[in-house]
Amino acid sequence: MEQTSRRTCFLDLLYLIFNYNHLLIGTGTLTNAESGNVNLTARQLTAKGGAQVFTTTFGSGKAGDLTVNAFESIDLIDPSQQGFGSGLFASSAQTASGNGGDININIPNGDLNIGDRATVSVSAKGTGNAGDINIDARAISLNQGSITATSVSGQGGNINLKVANNLLLRNNSQISTRAGTENSGGGNGGNMDINSKFIIAVPSENSDITANAFAGNGGDINITTQGIFGLQVNDKLTPNSDITASSQLGINGIVNINTPDIDPSRGLTQLPSVPTDPANQIVAGCPSNEEANFVISGRGGLPEDPRQVLRGQVVLQDMRIGADFPNKSGLISGRKVPAIKEQPPLLEATGWTINQQGQVELVANTTQVQPDGERNKSDCGNLSD
Repeated sequence: MEQTSRRTCFLDLLYLIFNYNHLLIGTGTLTNAESGNVNLTARQLTAKGGAQVFTTTFGSGKAGDLTVNAFESIDLIDPSQQGFGSGLFASSAQTASGNGGDININIPNGDLNIGDRATVSVSAKGTGNAGDINIDARAISLNQGSITATSVSGQGGNINLKVANNLLLRNNSQISTRAGTENSGGGNGGNMDINSKFIIAVPSENSDITANAFAGNGGDINITTQGIFGLQVNDKLTPNSDITASSQLGINGIVNINTPDIDPSRGLTQLPSVPTDPANQIVAGCPSNEEANFVISGRGGLPEDPRQVLRGQVVLQDMRIGADFPNKSGLISGRKVPAIKEQPPLLEATGWTINQQGQVELVANTTQVQPDGERNKSDCGNLSD
């Protein structure tokens, strides 16, 4: 026991296993001095058989803080033969006026497993306030286990959970903050902040997440998750798995459930209410008797010398004779261009026939086809295979 000055207990081991019946490691104070802190660092930590690590106060001094750092796993399991559950505790005794201490658990790359009535608990059984619980873990699994922050007369403690993967509650597991009793009245319930990928429970197993109070106001519950399965938000506790933030005599707390900012309809194309006519999607052919142009604009860009063309560029030149040229058989760029004969306008093919040689011929404006496959010359354009 530490009564006059504050000291800190450090344990830094590779594997820390408490495997004795009701083994206790802790610090406490009987006066107005603060209790010492407890810091545990291990690759794996296991508390079983009723083993407990604690900080407490019996006087007006504050209970110390309990910090556990682990790299792989923390397992709180197996009650003692007398029924005492294993766990981590930071408390203020019934005779104390000091506040309870905080519990900090850091295992971002490992799992926290609490089962068989084991618990992580901060409490104030006297007139002080309960401390806070802060947990950073890859995953948390509760199987008949609990994470609680309770006070009798003072303010309830807060619970902050940061879980990278899943938070699992089975077989009447509890995550709760509670303030006051029927006899003591009590203060406001503590708040709860849970950030987990998924929160999972079995509806019929009565596993609850609660922030309740008796005379004061219920605490607020803020949950950020991609999905909650097996728990329902209710005004009061039921035999099923619930999420509640209530007060028997005061004002109920607020439950806020935040999901990631994902709009399922974002990126979807709005389909037309009337089906599209496929015939309207077919591009009609260009009329052969209308003027058409083919233009080559070149590579673009700027030449190295504004007075020169681009290197390697082929300069195209129109070899046709314009209508305004005085001599249709004249020379263009030193070359003699043959005279252009007047050509009849082209007609767009609208059908086809097979001639006597078995060849397919495209025809325009076909009105009659002879039995022997001969086409009507006066009704067809000058087209052949």
